[in-house]
Amino acid sequence: MRGVNERGLSLSELMISLAISAFLMVGLFEVYLNNRQSYRLQTGVANLQTNAQFSVQFLNRYVRMAGSPIDQFGGVAIAATDNDGENGSDSITVSYESDRDCLFNTTPGAPQVALNRFFIEGGDLKCEGNGAGGQIDVLVD
Repeated sequence: MRGVNERGLSLSELMISLAISAFLMVGLFEVYLNNRQSYRLQTGVANLQTNAQFSVQFLNRYVRMAGSPIDQFGGVAIAATDNDGENGSDSITVSYESDRDCLFNTTPGAPQVALNRFFIEGGDLKCEGNGAGGQIDVLVD
């Protein structure tokens, strides 16, 4: 026989406390999953911004060099095409006097003229240089 002063948890109190604990654990797990998804999304956006910034700086460098040196260059300095790439993407062709193309391959001829075509293919920014047999390589994926 139990005394009035005996302490302990009844089965129903124990079940209720376990149910509340399980409910709190599910809530904490949801918070964890949401934070993890948010982190992945923010990392992806940061990578996208970094790639975009690199692409703009890279293209800016070559567009500024187009036709250099101005007093000696006799070719077409810059040309753009409309919808001739994959899925109707555009391309930019830049030429300038240099011994290296956009892939740092040695350019042919004398005087040496680098001819670089930049375009999007398969979601990647690519460059086709006139050195090393017109090699194409990915700049930004």
